[in-house]
Amino acid sequence: MRNFEKLDENSLRAFYFAAETLSFTKAAQAAALTQSGISQHVARLEESLGVSLFLRVGRKVQLTEAGNKLKRFVENYLDQVDDLL
Repeated sequence: MRNFEKLDENSLRAFYFAAETLSFTKAAQAAALTQSGISQHVARLEESLGVSLFLRVGRKVQLTEAGNKLKRFVENYLDQVDDLL
């Protein structure tokens, strides 16, 4: 049976904005969340997937290999939803 609860849609949304902007502050503005909210969503995704999605260096972040893979997945998912609708 497939586990629909593994990837929370809100966490994917928060991750996507962070991956696009490479800034949790800018992601928070784009997603209408707080910076803390973005961090919590990303942390939940990292915990559920068992990988780090971002390398954090001071206030800057960059995607890990796993983060790049998830970003491509989310982009593909969003394209498929657009096609479906």
